[in-house]
Amino acid sequence: MHCLSDCLTLAEGGLILAEVPKWLSQVVDRAWPILLLAIGLGLLIFVHELGHFLAAKWMGIRVEVFSLGFGRRLLGFKRGETDYRISVFPLGGYLKMLGQDDLHPEARVDDERAFCSKSVGQRFLVIFAGVVMNMICALALFVVLFRFTGVEFQPAEVGTVTPYKPAYKAGILPGDTILAVDGKGVRDFGELRMRIALAPKGQEVLLQVQRPGQAGPLEMSVLPYLDSTAKIRGIGVEPPASLTVYRARDYAGADGLEKGDTIVGLKFDGEERYYDKYYKFAEAVNERRDKPTAIIAVRDGQKLGLIMLRPHLVAGSNVLGLIPPAKISDIKKDSPAEKAGLKPGDAITSFDNHPWPSNAALAGIAADAEGRQVPISVLRAGKTLNLQITPRSKKHKDKALGIVQEADYQNLIAASDYAKADKNEQGKVAADGSRATLKVDIPAGAKLLKLDDKPLMNWSDVIGRLQERAGSRAKLTYSFEGNTKSIWLTVPPAHSSVWQHGWRFFADVDTKADLITVKTDSLPEAVYIGLHKTWFFIQSIYLTITRVAQGSIGTDALAGPVGITHLSFMVLKQGGITYFLYFMGMIGVNLAMVNFLPIPLLDGGHALFLLFEKIKGSPVSVRVQTIATSIGIAAIAALFLLLTYQDIMRWLS
Repeated sequence: MHCLSDCLTLAEGGLILAEVPKWLSQVVDRAWPILLLAIGLGLLIFVHELGHFLAAKWMGIRVEVFSLGFGRRLLGFKRGETDYRISVFPLGGYLKMLGQDDLHPEARVDDERAFCSKSVGQRFLVIFAGVVMNMICALALFVVLFRFTGVEFQPAEVGTVTPYKPAYKAGILPGDTILAVDGKGVRDFGELRMRIALAPKGQEVLLQVQRPGQAGPLEMSVLPYLDSTAKIRGIGVEPPASLTVYRARDYAGADGLEKGDTIVGLKFDGEERYYDKYYKFAEAVNERRDKPTAIIAVRDGQKLGLIMLRPHLVAGSNVLGLIPPAKISDIKKDSPAEKAGLKPGDAITSFDNHPWPSNAALAGIAADAEGRQVPISVLRAGKTLNLQITPRSKKHKDKALGIVQEADYQNLIAASDYAKADKNEQGKVAADGSRATLKVDIPAGAKLLKLDDKPLMNWSDVIGRLQERAGSRAKLTYSFEGNTKSIWLTVPPAHSSVWQHGWRFFADVDTKADLITVKTDSLPEAVYIGLHKTWFFIQSIYLTITRVAQGSIGTDALAGPVGITHLSFMVLKQGGITYFLYFMGMIGVNLAMVNFLPIPLLDGGHALFLLFEKIKGSPVSVRVQTIATSIGIAAIAALFLLLTYQDIMRWLS
């Protein structure tokens, strides 16, 4: 039987001792993931072929070759009537039985021990045994992990809700736990994301949501949208973060935060406030804006000294359509920005002769300027610097410049456009029925001076002062090209949606993902969880294939050999050996299911021929088998090349 691995879809002597581990550890660090992946995939293929082998022996069929890999024999040994070998191309394996030749179906053997001499039922059992063995192996792996080590997952809890996306419009809030999608329970965020991605295109999904403080679950209907970044459909929610520091960023230093510290609260107005969830901490930071606030953190059970909050304003923030200037918060190594001499903290005053571009405008201008050198001017330490930059091609998407952006909330210059979310709101009637001003129309590059004749300090001041004037009229004074002008605006009422998510202040510190460990001391429960995961992956694989065939999921959402290898390395690096084994279990289910698709050359194709033979009463003609096998080989090769190309392009970008 042939099978493919899941390519579709995881003193002087002292001086010497001091030097050797350095280069040796580098070699091991690079070779270990490759070796582990090779062993893992090799074992999955071995188990699959072992299923065929044992079933063939049970049926009294002579097995001539048991091979891991295809092509020329590299090494092996012969025991009895079988040649056990490893072949040159390691992308699968096969079993060669007497009287079975996929490429030459006419080559039949008149021998009672030949595969072709056995009944349809016996041959089907031999074919199906590979799938069964992969399933048993995956299930056993899951059971062992859930029983003895435990596996960490992100809970099916909402950490953040993207403004104006389906979840936001449906009323889903941070802290909500999603229990089921269309009546099917979800155990973790991965299952939630997959069930939404694989829902029928153009149809709403019914979510069962448990909200903190609510006695029973709520039901909400949400229409998924295509996420252009993830290449799959989603609803605009992200998993929760923990309060454990991963990267201190702004707060690194002797008196700051370190990796592993835990943020527990904030101190302001003379009181300490404590938070048990990251989203509560983040909301408090946003509400404080630039008011004096201190972070309370704990290290090894001991409270640290107070650390002053240094607020940042999220890129794309707007105040009634007024956009703060774009500011660089970080620069990627070897990026166009680094080569141009840009630095974190630079405010962009002009890009390719577009004055004061917003964060959103930067991406569009960079796309239009790809591959050519264009001028860029920045404000640094009060001085304007004129530089040259060459944006990368569009395949890099938001990495065209190699910068991480934020809004410059200290610089009261209005940028050149306004957020898409505000465009959606422009011209609508406010919630109280009044026609409030939803976009302040002043020219790009104008400097905000006063609100109601009182000087403005920064964008935080603008936000606060406008909120104080909610529901009333206010006078905004600005200067542009040497002239000072004033305009009157009607500020939306406090309960208007205009005030929701127009801006967001954040603390620039990375925290670890919030994880739950699924582990049980009960073997029956471990078996139950393992069965659930196995069945979930089976459903996901066939639903993915169905949605790709329907066109609701593109092939760019799939991973080929390069993508699976890269993902395996990432899983091993970030999740460790436990999650790598879990990933191998998942790949094992993929291997079984994909290999049983009704495609000639795969086990599913053989099963289909046997089904026709049972119905017809005689074997499928040699001509039909030959043509079908040729088409199968071509289809598999084409898909293999397509997915490999996509993997490489993703990796390069």
